[in-house]
Amino acid sequence: MSYAFLPEIVMESWASLSPAACKVAGAVAYYMNNDATGCFPGIETVTKRAGYKNERTTQRAIEELREKGVLDVRRRPGRSNLYSWGGGVPQTTPVPQTTPPDDHPRKISTKTPVPQTTHKDTRKDTNTPSGDGALPKKKTKKTSKKPNLRPNGGDVWQWWLDAHDQASIDRPVSAWADTKAAKDLSQKIRAGELPEPELKDCLAAYLADPDKWLSNCGHPLRHLSGRINGYLRRIRGSETVSDETYQAALDAAEDHQPVGDS
Repeated sequence: MSYAFLPEIVMESWASLSPAACKVAGAVAYYMNNDATGCFPGIETVTKRAGYKNERTTQRAIEELREKGVLDVRRRPGRSNLYSWGGGVPQTTPVPQTTPPDDHPRKISTKTPVPQTTHKDTRKDTNTPSGDGALPKKKTKKTSKKPNLRPNGGDVWQWWLDAHDQASIDRPVSAWADTKAAKDLSQKIRAGELPEPELKDCLAAYLADPDKWLSNCGHPLRHLSGRINGYLRRIRGSETVSDETYQAALDAAEDHQPVGDS
């Protein structure tokens, strides 16, 4: 007997989801990999697993899950979408659909709007001069100097996006697990455990890694931690390179070209 596990973000939003969205969430969970970081079943497969016959019902349910931040959807041209659990932040950019729009327009309400009453602003005008004709001084907050790294791994995440741009690859969706990985890498830089130039080289080498499993799941940043030591040893030259696969990945990273391109 096989089981499908639903994450906490799905259970917290369960009461606000439509029945179709609940079924589709369960169908997607059925195909999630062991660490629940992603899957890529076709729309027909998800529809069948959810117990529906019309794919438009499944697509509307996926859009609902995406808008409520439950599910992250990454489109891959020529292949099925890549799904991963969201971080609870609603996505405002709609995912294009190949099916025509709904033929049933929404009804427009004919109720007369209730007029709003205006209230007089009783707040004091800070720009009014005092008795001596001088404007009151504004209090300024003292700011402390902090490292040049934005919270939640902002700089590392931007380097990760730049690596995609240099390799001519579509930018990834900011899933919760990936932004957390960027934050952990930022902490290593602050602690002096990882130099910034070496991390950028590791990001490029990881993105160009031709590993089949990584290619299928889209090279998510959350899996870099288990491979970064291997990249560092080869970048620093402390280990003899005997694996042609990793050597090809590093060469491609230097030229900012994906492995396999001519």
